Amino acid sequence: MVVTLLDTRVSPFGMRVRIALEENGVKYEYSEQDLRNKGPMLLEMNPVYKKVPVLIHNGKPICESLIAVQYIDEVWNNKSPLFPSDPYQRAQSRFWADFVDNKRGADDLERRRLTWQGQAPYQESKPKKAGEETKKEANKGASAQAQSKNKLPGKTKPLETSTGNRSPITTPTGKQEPETPRPLVYFPGRKTWTKKGNELEAGKNGLIESLKLLEGELGDKPYFEGDKLGYVDVALIPFYSWFHGYETFGNFSIEAECPKLIAWCKRCMQNESVSKSLPDPQEVYAFLVERRKKLGLE
Repeated sequence: MVVTLLDTRVSPFGMRVRIALEENGVKYEYSEQDLRNKGPMLLEMNPVYKKVPVLIHNGKPICESLIAVQYIDEVWNNKSPLFPSDPYQRAQSRFWADFVDNKRGADDLERRRLTWQGQAPYQESKPKKAGEETKKEANKGASAQAQSKNKLPGKTKPLETSTGNRSPITTPTGKQEPETPRPLVYFPGRKTWTKKGNELEAGKNGLIESLKLLEGELGDKPYFEGDKLGYVDVALIPFYSWFHGYETFGNFSIEAECPKLIAWCKRCMQNESVSKSLPDPQEVYAFLVERRKKLGLE
């Protein structure tokens, strides 16, 4: 059995795979990749995304970090299974790990909002010839009138959701759908060190909102799945090494906003599989400083 991991040390996604391998006692060969000059092995093993991490097991690549963690749990779970035994709890674990990783973001939410409002986001309109009218435009007034008849004014109560006081989205049929949580950790966190001004503030606020939601899901449990390190913990804990950079460039304190979550981070670090896999926060910070210089922010 030959196991190789193509990775970069500061990648939070690669850290997940390293934690899972360490947690299950899997011996592997680590291969540091230069993402500015991608080597032939990385391009061969991940020809679609061309990114790390890539877990290679007996010559076969497994790409995408959460998929790789699930693979490790299925193949080598005799020592320390990461998923609960109950199917429903496993589904919940996948949901929250997906929330951490969700790449749809606020742009997707805005597209949905504009679509439901009868607009066409991100489409350039072409100049029309004189007298030209599409069937869609001809039926626009009738469609809007039909939609207004379907609405039930005064009978729909806004739903309270864990996303705060934002209004729910109203579909053209009058049905209100609660606004989906502004997702994840990585993308709003990224704005704290790649953006300035309002965009930075939006990223900071989005990050805090997501972390508070995760903190609420953690509750008073030692770990997300219960009494031991599990799948959601492995998905989220790598970002702890990035928190210092987020806080420094964003000028805020995650511990002040989410004290229970930081206590959970410190608890996770007591696991050798985690402490061995996460780089020092100063190493990540130095990496971010270099990236900011290339972006002209330093």
